[in-house]
Amino acid sequence: MTAVYRVQCDVNRYRYVLPEDTQAIRGLGYGLPVTGWDTPQGYIYEPLLPSSDFTDLALTSKWFATTAAVVARLSPMLEVAGQLLPLAVEDVDEPLQLLNVTETVNALNGKESDIFRGPSGAVIRVKQYVFHRSRLPESSVFKIPETARREVLCSSGRKDSHDEFKERVEEEGLTGLRFTLLWKDH
Repeated sequence: MTAVYRVQCDVNRYRYVLPEDTQAIRGLGYGLPVTGWDTPQGYIYEPLLPSSDFTDLALTSKWFATTAAVVARLSPMLEVAGQLLPLAVEDVDEPLQLLNVTETVNALNGKESDIFRGPSGAVIRVKQYVFHRSRLPESSVFKIPETARREVLCSSGRKDSHDEFKERVEEEGLTGLRFTLLWKDH
């Protein structure tokens, strides 16, 4: 059975990073590659919360960062999904790697999905997701154009569990992410 999940950092339970300068991350997270990246500086906003393997940047859930050790454990899954960009965080010994998901595919079935649109026709929110299974990408971490500015998705049930993001995160016991089921085929 194929399923698609929303991937979010759990900012209610774990630390998260805020950028010193929000302009430094402008344009990031729209599903497009970033060129001319200048490593932004960030800081842990709530340092009394426990640390985790995945850390949210700017309370958006469209960006998450992790250490080089976690990247190595999940390689090449993360590299296929997009760009890994350095992120310097105050009082954190090793730089974090920020995942900018650029694998953005036309996989949402617009006719079957329940989509709330604004007056201009722009997607405000997808209330009920339905996907074209055959259009889901090779990468198990991806975005769709309709929500690329707001969310990261992952698929499950299409490959060996060792090659799927959600299953690997759970198998490895990695912390900091939540997976919300959006759709499953029947």
